[in-house]
Amino acid sequence: RKSDRESLPIVNLKDQELFSSWDSVFGDNGGKMRDGVPLYSFDGRDILRDSAWSVLLHCHPLFRDCAPMSADTTIGL
Repeated sequence: RKSDRESLPIVNLKDQELFSSWDSVFGDNGGKMRDGVPLYSFDGRDILRDSAWSVLLHCHPLFRDCAPMSADTTIGL
């Protein structure tokens, strides 16, 4: 719901808060995830630290190119 964009946090698979709300993904902080919070794949691997995820790309449908991703990568626009 549109009303949830400001109040519901975005969390990872272990219920750790990545963003305070959907709006904060695209807000003033540039979409930077909270420091030290892992981003998990659906099989439970921390994609920023697990060797199975050796090449990470940040892609967005508005852009044709993808950029390398790291723990400091911003997700928003």
